[in-house]
Amino acid sequence: MIGGDVYYRKSGSNFKLRSTSGIFEDNEYPAIATDINGFSVAIKGLNAYWVFNNKKFSYPAAYSQSSNQRRSAGSFIAGFSYSQHNIKFDHNQLPAPIVAKLSDALKFKEISYSDYSLSFGYTYNWVFAKNFLANISLAPAIAYKKSKTDSGDRILPTLKEMNLDLITRAGVVYNDSKYFVGASMVMHTYDYRTENFYLNNSFGTIRIYAGFNFNKKKFYRSKL
Repeated sequence: MIGGDVYYRKSGSNFKLRSTSGIFEDNEYPAIATDINGFSVAIKGLNAYWVFNNKKFSYPAAYSQSSNQRRSAGSFIAGFSYSQHNIKFDHNQLPAPIVAKLSDALKFKEISYSDYSLSFGYTYNWVFAKNFLANISLAPAIAYKKSKTDSGDRILPTLKEMNLDLITRAGVVYNDSKYFVGASMVMHTYDYRTENFYLNNSFGTIRIYAGFNFNKKKFYRSKL
């Protein structure tokens, strides 16, 4: 009925600049996949959710293999998420032609913001063959963001924004109650938007796994 995630992610600094727009007259920077070392992202937070149809639908059957589901079923889900984001950027690491034309709004050193969101969506477990199950889950969220931007000599005022976020899950698993093998993906997408600045920050986890269970598990079946 109730589940959640606790997560922490931190990127490296070896990014690549693949395209630009709105900076040059021809709308493109001539170099492709330019190495950028002045950018890093760190995210930490938690996500809790409530499954409405928990008597017929099992999230663990798709993502933790602590139960089996023998018939297809779906459920509406609602959730709450809290996360902290820290984005560091050294614009001087960009190619000189871009730095010369870069907007002042993009010459920040660090953005830190907290994200509070309420989500509502739908998830479905499809039993497409004996012992096989696939899941897809989409949960759009209304998010409140409280942030502070450090731009070196200039400190912009605290910004409070309402944006849309998205939590996506997908997985497929074979589970015969004793042995299991499968793959799953969890993707979080966050929007940060002000009057003159927009940032889309996404991260995901892909798992490929195999194992076996020691104990008999509970079965989830739709009632006729």
